[in-house]
Amino acid sequence: MSLFKKILFATDLSRQTEKLSSHVRFFAINFGAELHVVTVMEPPPDPSVVYHDMLDDSILEAYEEELERRIESTLQETINKYFSDLKTHSATLVGPVHKKIVDYARDYNVNLIIMGTATKKGITEKIFGSNTMKVIAHAPCAVMTINPFKIREQEE
Repeated sequence: MSLFKKILFATDLSRQTEKLSSHVRFFAINFGAELHVVTVMEPPPDPSVVYHDMLDDSILEAYEEELERRIESTLQETINKYFSDLKTHSATLVGPVHKKIVDYARDYNVNLIIMGTATKKGITEKIFGSNTMKVIAHAPCAVMTINPFKIREQEE
């Protein structure tokens, strides 16, 4: 009986995904797990607040649809590049990153979440804490974090 039957790889689709993918593959292969590759798109700021006289709903809708299409395309390219030989499921979710990851893990009975640390930093992280920390605090399962900037040092 496998300890981790379902692994969720939460990725922001940054350049660090390549560094993390070898570790994700290792766990998925060695545990014979289904791999769920998920990215979360936070809703973009509403441009109608600033440009309310210039934009109509159809322009905003087209903008959001194009953004989601590009993210889904990048997610599929990532899966094809790193995980094509594995049993995978993918999802592009919209909403608060940590909440969507935790909800997905709960909804799909995921046993392990793997995600990177230190990928996107800014003032928001300093005020509210990182998405990784929030996932660790609320996840219904084990969470493995990998600092992609430390991988190179260890492998050399």
